[in-house]
Amino acid sequence: MGDSVAVAKNSAETTGKQVELYANAERARITIDITDSGRSFRIRGKNTGKAVAQIQRADGYTLVLTYGESLPPVPPYLSEPDTLGDFVESVPPNEFIAPVDWKGYDFMADLSDLDLCAAIRDKQKVLWAYGRIVYMDGISSRRRETRFCYEATVDARMETNIDMSGPGVYRLET
Repeated sequence: MGDSVAVAKNSAETTGKQVELYANAERARITIDITDSGRSFRIRGKNTGKAVAQIQRADGYTLVLTYGESLPPVPPYLSEPDTLGDFVESVPPNEFIAPVDWKGYDFMADLSDLDLCAAIRDKQKVLWAYGRIVYMDGISSRRRETRFCYEATVDARMETNIDMSGPGVYRLET
């Protein structure tokens, strides 16, 4: 009789893992999309999953620091309360991020200031663009979060670029 209980327990555990794998494959999944916009960059979230995402919070920040100075050890958005937001379907365009434009979905890393670009090029300043998107995944009651952090660079020809960088606490996906 002990063997049948062990077999039943093993079967139940296997079924539970299969359900969890299926739910994870079908859930909403928020990823970050970067678009070059002249000297600046538009940062947007996009639901690339199969279920609807309910956005609870979307924040984006830029911070100019002296070269060699570190980002705060804890992102400032972690102390802010979540608020219930929009539903974002899993079909295009379903892109969004922090409230900057009239729709409330764009976030810009602005590099239009040529003096700032020269300071970044000359390694005097660093422009960071970071933030997070908090959402419900449409399948479970689990709260999900996508964090992002990018560092702007400027080359010798004054061309701008933005690369994923920064401390791990700023770059996370749950």
